[in-house]
Amino acid sequence: VDVKTVLPRFSGERLDLIVDYLTYCAIPAFVLTETDLLPPTSRLPAAIAILLSSLFHVADLNSKTEEGYFVGFP
Repeated sequence: VDVKTVLPRFSGERLDLIVDYLTYCAIPAFVLTETDLLPPTSRLPAAIAILLSSLFHVADLNSKTEEGYFVGFP
């Protein structure tokens, strides 16, 4: 969908980054805090580490190729 043509004030790329962040970072971090996958004292620090380290990747202007693929890990 060419969001910029249909809705010129909105950025499809930014919306995609938000959806990706929620899907691949925020939801898994929440799951870690709400399940017994980690010891109770490690749950919140692990979730915070996931969320903060992921922000560096999301904020990186060179994190995607011109074709829209992610560069590097993951």
